[in-house]
Amino acid sequence: MTTTTPLRLTREQVAALHSVNPDEVIAKLHPTRVRTGGKLTAFLGYLFQVRWTSPSISHLTITSDGMMLEGAMANEYLGDVVDLERNIRGIGEVAELTEAETQYVIDLIPATASDWRRA
Repeated sequence: MTTTTPLRLTREQVAALHSVNPDEVIAKLHPTRVRTGGKLTAFLGYLFQVRWTSPSISHLTITSDGMMLEGAMANEYLGDVVDLERNIRGIGEVAELTEAETQYVIDLIPATASDWRRA
């Protein structure tokens, strides 16, 4: 049996696809500007490659059924990716992100994680 590594876009490619400035999105979602729970803050920090929490998420794996696991050994269950996407949409409204900016953040999930939903 062969396994394949999921293909992914870079953060820069995802930003270009949505015509957004990543630094502006990060500023709008910064924890000093918008209050979120620790887990969502950790997710956002992971997506943007900034350390907003301690501990932080170091590696994210999404299983074929949409479950998110953290760590190099994928040993900690973090929730369902559909819930994360819904939470990002909600915080996007609070932070007054444009639809393109919100979709950019959502599209960072498969771009940064080992996403096996499409493998």
